[in-house]
Amino acid sequence: MTISAKTITVRYFAMFREHAGVSEETLSLNVATAKDVYVGLVFTRQ
Repeated sequence: MTISAKTITVRYFAMFREHAGVSEETLSLNVATAKDVYVGLVFTRQ
């Protein structure tokens, strides 16, 4: 199964916005599920 890159816009609120330092960002991730998006965000924020 091949997963193609998806471009998503993430909007941060409250403590997540404070941690990210931005209110919104657009990312291109190779993901299949919402869990994969979360894991991708965790790795981009470290």
